[in-house]
Amino acid sequence: MLNSSSQKEERSTQLPDYDYLPKLHNLKLGSGLSFYIFEKQPLVKLSNFCVVFLPGLGEARSGLNYLFSSLSHKFANKGCLTIQVDLAGCGESTLPLERKMWIAQLEAIKQHLNKKEIFNVHFVTKGLSSILNEHNQNGLNFSICPFDPDLFKSWLPKINVVSHPTLWLPQNPECLCLEEEIFWYRLGIEAGCVGGLSISKDFLSEISNFNFVPSKETISIFSKCDPFHYQSEQSIILENSHPFFLLDSDKDALFNEINTKIIGNYGKEL
Repeated sequence: MLNSSSQKEERSTQLPDYDYLPKLHNLKLGSGLSFYIFEKQPLVKLSNFCVVFLPGLGEARSGLNYLFSSLSHKFANKGCLTIQVDLAGCGESTLPLERKMWIAQLEAIKQHLNKKEIFNVHFVTKGLSSILNEHNQNGLNFSICPFDPDLFKSWLPKINVVSHPTLWLPQNPECLCLEEEIFWYRLGIEAGCVGGLSISKDFLSEISNFNFVPSKETISIFSKCDPFHYQSEQSIILENSHPFFLLDSDKDALFNEINTKIIGNYGKEL
């Protein structure tokens, strides 16, 4: 596991044809807890901001289908510092799955960036991590297929689960419709791989009752093929993308849209 004591606190290797150095940092949370972030530090820094990628509930820091690995690579190669993180209880993290732990991780990342004198931070979230956008007041917040409380509450009783007193244990669906796939994707979970997923009922109750209202500073991004997409002043609808952004062309389109918004607000093209 990444946070075992045998791991080095920081690793750095320059890769061929990459215009950045990938680094692994161990950030402290207190009480003996810590977590790793994967930082891509450009060889030639062309911007004074950082893009932080926060994956969904069932994702590692690379993102489903390596979405965040691809986007962070594009930004870092253009001279922008990027950070990818395994949220507590997700990916390779062995920390408890708790929203308060996620918030503590964000504070540790903020302190890490303050030491670098980087104060403009843009979030790119997906699925359930979109509930964390309210904790970033120093830049733009982009939510790819954000958590939808109404969709979550309507589909939750329909999910086939194994009975357990304290854990929510969904079973792999025998037959998936697009709406159910969207339900899982809006959490950040690959629908065909839910067997073995284990979530505490306390956490499930917390997100079920969480009063999630996207802020005006949050820019939601959807594929037009997503049946639950919605149009607003602050949303971006990608016309020809797969609903789960699986194609390389989808990743290019996402990068271009996010980069364009950042340019419009911060004035420097990458």
